[in-house]
Amino acid sequence: MNAVGAAKQAIRATPDKMFPPPFPANEGKEMLKMIDSWDYFADPNYADCYRLMKQALQNCGKPEFPYDWEPGMPLNYMVK
Repeated sequence: MNAVGAAKQAIRATPDKMFPPPFPANEGKEMLKMIDSWDYFADPNYADCYRLMKQALQNCGKPEFPYDWEPGMPLNYMVK
């Protein structure tokens, strides 16, 4: 296996590194499980993806809005 494949397998084996705090580990693991169940031709269930992301935000006490790239937010400089 090449280095990229090995790195992908290593990070997938440790979801806490893929989704570091404050992202809740439960939602991260559930999202990976859902994504891994799809094949190339799958129609992703975006409603479930959004539900998990919103649940993760609530569980770590973060607001959904405003996004960090919107005007006045920390990463806005990246979209100019």
